[in-house]
Amino acid sequence: MFFQVLITFVFIALFSVLIWRSSFFKMEGVSKIYFLSVFNLKVCIGIFGWMLYVRYYPSNDAIGFFHDGELLYDLFFTDKKAFFDLFFGSDATHPALSGMMAWNDGYMDFVVNDSRTIVRLNALIRFFSFGVFHVHTIVFCFISLLGLTYIYKAALSKVKVNGKILFAIIFLAPSILFWSSLVLKEALVFLAIGMLLYYTEFGMRSGYSKKTLFYSVLSIFLLLLIKSHLLLVFLPFLLINAMIVKFKWKSALKVYAIFCGSIIILIIGLHFINPKHDPIQILQQKQMLFIKQSRGGIYLFASGYHIYVDQANRDNALNYVNDSTCRLKPGYTYKKFILNTKDTLSVVPQDYSLDYKIVYDSSPAGSYVQGDQLDGSLSQFLLLIPKKIVSVFLLTDAYKQSGWLICLAILESSFYLLGLIFVIRFGRIRKDQLVLVLFMMAVICSLYTLVGFTSPVVGAIVRYKVVVAPLVGFLLLIIFDPGKWNSFRNKQSLKKKG
Repeated sequence: MFFQVLITFVFIALFSVLIWRSSFFKMEGVSKIYFLSVFNLKVCIGIFGWMLYVRYYPSNDAIGFFHDGELLYDLFFTDKKAFFDLFFGSDATHPALSGMMAWNDGYMDFVVNDSRTIVRLNALIRFFSFGVFHVHTIVFCFISLLGLTYIYKAALSKVKVNGKILFAIIFLAPSILFWSSLVLKEALVFLAIGMLLYYTEFGMRSGYSKKTLFYSVLSIFLLLLIKSHLLLVFLPFLLINAMIVKFKWKSALKVYAIFCGSIIILIIGLHFINPKHDPIQILQQKQMLFIKQSRGGIYLFASGYHIYVDQANRDNALNYVNDSTCRLKPGYTYKKFILNTKDTLSVVPQDYSLDYKIVYDSSPAGSYVQGDQLDGSLSQFLLLIPKKIVSVFLLTDAYKQSGWLICLAILESSFYLLGLIFVIRFGRIRKDQLVLVLFMMAVICSLYTLVGFTSPVVGAIVRYKVVVAPLVGFLLLIIFDPGKWNSFRNKQSLKKKG
C-alpha cells in the first residue's frame, strides 16, 4: 500500500514538473499555475472516480482496460510473438483472450472495435507503472489535459474572448472534468479532437505545412481507431469550412444550408433506392444493439448466431463448461439471432448440444430508459431528429432517474440552458464568426442526433455527449455580446435612479 501511494505521488510530481517546464502550456492571459491546478484536480477526480467504480460499479470499462492491459503486458515476457501479434494485429485464437474483459467489447458493432487501442495503451503504460492503477489515471489525465489545451488554443486563436472565462468553460465543466479524468477512451478522444481543431483551425486553415498536415492526419487516424463515428460528426463540416476558405465563398449560411439539404436528400435517396446502405436502417440496427447491451443479460455465440439469455434466467438456462463456455439446458426457450437482425424466438434440438462462448455478460444498466425506437420509416426518423437533439441537450430522460451523479448532469445541462436563454437575449452572431458558429452548431447537433437515437441509457448519453461540451460552452461565449448586456444594465440603472 505504501509503495503504491509513493509511486502515485512520484508520478504526480513528475508530470507536474513537465507541465510547469513545458512551453506548450505557456500563453498570454492564463498562467501555467492554472494548467497545473487543473491537472492535479483531474488526478484527484480520477482517483475518486476509481473509488466510486470499485464500490458501486466493479465491472466497468476503466477496470476492464487496465486488467486487459496487464494481461497483454504479461504476454511480452511469456510469449513475445503473441504480444506483438495482439499489439499490432488481432490474433483471435490466442488463449490469453479468454481472460480479457474489454478486448472484445463492442463485438456486436459494425465499426472499428475501439476498446483494443485503449487496452494496448494500458499495456504500454504498464511497462513503467509498476502495476499501480493510479499511474494509469495520471497518464490519462495528462493526455486529456493536452487535448483540452489544444481545444483552448484553437478557440483562443479564432476569437477575442476573456481567456480565463474560456479556460473555465473548457476545463472546469463537471462532465468534462469527470469523464476526461478516468482510464477511458474520452482522454484520447479529447486529444484527437483537440489536435484536429487546432491544426486545421476548425477547418479554416488556408495552407498546411508538413507539421500541420501530419498532426491533422494523425488526429483523424486516432479518431478512426478510438471512436470512428466521430469522424462522421467532424470531418464533413471541417471540409465545408476548408472549401469556404479555399474558394472564398461569401455566404457561409447558404453553403451550410445546401450541404445539410444535400445530406437529407442523400438519406432519402438511399432509403428508397439502396436499402442495403440505408442510413435509417443502419441507425435502427445500432439502436437495437445498444438496447440489447443496456438491458443486460448474457450473449452466447456458436455456429454463426447469438443467443440471448436474461440475467434472471441464467441459472435455469445454462450449464457452465468453464468460465467462458457453457451449454443450454434442454427445454429452455431462448432468443436466437444473427447480428443486425431482429430477435427471433427459435428452438432447434441440436442447439442444446453445442458449446457456446460467452461473449458478453452484463447486468442491466441502472439508468436505462425506454425511448422512441426507430421503426425504419423516413417520416418518423425526420420528425424525431429535433426531439432527440433537445432531449440530449436538456437530458430530459434524466429526470426519471435518481442519484447525485445524475443530479450533477442535470445541473450542468440547466446551466447550458440558462446560458442559451441569456445569449438569445443578449447575443449577436458577428459576420466574421459566422463560419465558426455554424460549424459548432452543426457538429453539436450531429452528435446529439446520433447519441439520441442510439443510446437508451442516461449515463451513457452524458458520457457520449461530453466530447462536444467544450464547443457548447465556447459557442455560447462567442455569441454573447457584452455591448447588449452593458446597454441593458445601463437602462436598468437609469430606471432605478428615475
